[in-house]
Amino acid sequence: SIPARCYVRGRGLESEWAGKISVTGNTEKPIVLGNLNVKRGALDFLDRKFIIKKGEIDFNGSNPPIPMIDLNAEFKTKKITGIVKVTGNASNPQLKLESQPSLPQDEILANILFGRSASEITPAQAVSLAASIHQLKGGNSGPGMMDKLRNKIGLDNLGIEGDGLKNSSIKAGKYVTDDIYVEIEEGLKSSKLSVEMQLTPQITIDAEVDKRNNSGVGINWKKDY
Repeated sequence: SIPARCYVRGRGLESEWAGKISVTGNTEKPIVLGNLNVKRGALDFLDRKFIIKKGEIDFNGSNPPIPMIDLNAEFKTKKITGIVKVTGNASNPQLKLESQPSLPQDEILANILFGRSASEITPAQAVSLAASIHQLKGGNSGPGMMDKLRNKIGLDNLGIEGDGLKNSSIKAGKYVTDDIYVEIEEGLKSSKLSVEMQLTPQITIDAEVDKRNNSGVGINWKKDY
């Protein structure tokens, strides 16, 4: 049983998962069954931070025990919502880029990167767009600067969100107990302290307060099906 604090990181992915897994059989042919569902996370892709909206890692008893992935992450612009979908076998996942409303791939990338249509970009931006299309076929591995800093100062989550210096903020989070997660968000325009308390596997209480003493409390209930 994994109520929280199961981290999946690397290749631009920073995420936390929870779920249940059973392992039976023998060491030569273990049978692994169960699944993990995302609690929070983000995917750095094309120099933009896509927020994970849906995520499941499913162990179906295959041998060797390689799980299946189903993950959706979104990045919103003024005109569209870009959606990265990562699906398939964990040893060879497939990446697909979509949008709402639906657009061709070059139009999606142009809106995400430059906030405009592909027909309106400059020649220099066109070169960057072509490089981004090529990047869809690959990615970088290994720990980055934020990973090293997070590990050094002992945080569970550390990241930068937003677009541009004025609209960006730093988020730092840590579990103070197994059931209480605290996160601080600090930016040029705002700052916020959030606390999440896990009452049961399905029920959490969220509370937050900003630097102007505006506060709020909510109760969340979820069911996986």
